[in-house]
Amino acid sequence: MSKKTGRLHFLGTGTSQGIPVVGCKCDTCSSYDPKDKRFRSSVHVVYNGIHLQIDAGPDFRTQLLRYDIAHIDAVLFTHEHQDHRFTIMLLQNNHILAHHELLPIKSIRCLFLSKV
Repeated sequence: MSKKTGRLHFLGTGTSQGIPVVGCKCDTCSSYDPKDKRFRSSVHVVYNGIHLQIDAGPDFRTQLLRYDIAHIDAVLFTHEHQDHRFTIMLLQNNHILAHHELLPIKSIRCLFLSKV
């Protein structure tokens, strides 16, 4: 049996607005602690050579550059936001995504529900 290997990278753990929030003066947003400077939520999984991106919002370009990610096999959006459309354009236009076929969530639901 082969050994399975994987890595989980948290690219962002902030809120939908990121942290600090623009104009906010609360203790967290005013903090000088680097842990209080967080990108919007996003996770990159590498498992047996497959690169899976989970969520990708407005900070995604910066996250890719900061963590030196140049290849993605698949992207999973856990929820729908308007800003994800711009992320899809970024992925397609910069040849980061291995395949350019987009599968709408309705199709994914149908695929999985039909197997139950």
